[in-house]
Amino acid sequence: MRKLGGLGGARAEIEGIDAELLRLLNRRAAIVRKLHARKAKEGRPFYDAPRTDAILDRLLRLNKGPLRDEQVLALFSFLLHHFALGHRPGRPPDPPIFLAELAPGADKAILRRHGIRRLHRRSRGLVDARDPATRMVRVLSGLLTGARGAILRIGKDEDDEALADLCYRAKLLCLALRAGGGR
Repeated sequence: MRKLGGLGGARAEIEGIDAELLRLLNRRAAIVRKLHARKAKEGRPFYDAPRTDAILDRLLRLNKGPLRDEQVLALFSFLLHHFALGHRPGRPPDPPIFLAELAPGADKAILRRHGIRRLHRRSRGLVDARDPATRMVRVLSGLLTGARGAILRIGKDEDDEALADLCYRAKLLCLALRAGGGR
């Protein structure tokens, strides 16, 4: 693509990149659709959590920036989970259920801000997402494989923005699954 000067040129270049990304994502989706058809014939599950983890690990190794590893993980985990939409039995609740364990000194107000209830006893159908490092992937994977929600651990120095992002993505995924009919 030819580079133009100024703000208009940068926007035009971004638009070209966006169009190319969309073309590549649709190409990937077509291949995934073929794989899902083959898996259906063989009676294998569509979603494979270890495979998703391997893909994400590979992408992190390839990342040379300027995207930070957390950004690559967030972007690609979101994309990979959307490729699996419509290929799980049942439908998750809308919105997902979040229960939390509070670490000593954790801010209780964070629960109200994000609509999270305290965990008093184990609840069935919830994925264990208490490890902050894998929280996003576990929640989204759990919703795709039939979980009703997740159990989180809220730490003393909880990142409010990251928690808001997690809740938003989980709700968005549930809405997308509902729109897709939960096929």
